[in-house]
Amino acid sequence: MKNYYSILEIDKNASEEDIKRSYRKLAMEHHPDKGGDEKKVSFLILTKLMLLVQRDLRSIRSSLRQRKKRSL
Repeated sequence: MKNYYSILEIDKNASEEDIKRSYRKLAMEHHPDKGGDEKKVSFLILTKLMLLVQRDLRSIRSSLRQRKKRSL
């Protein structure tokens, strides 16, 4: 499994805003109009989405576990 945090050069405890900020910075560096690689930008987009989705899934799972504990 890839370490998406290292790809975006951020800490594992980074906030959503830190993820977005790092993505924007790297996307600008690798943008095809600035001499960068289009594939790298696409990969950065997917990386950002993966991190945000993983974070959302963790939150949803946590909420479901709490509900299940309360109902028991």
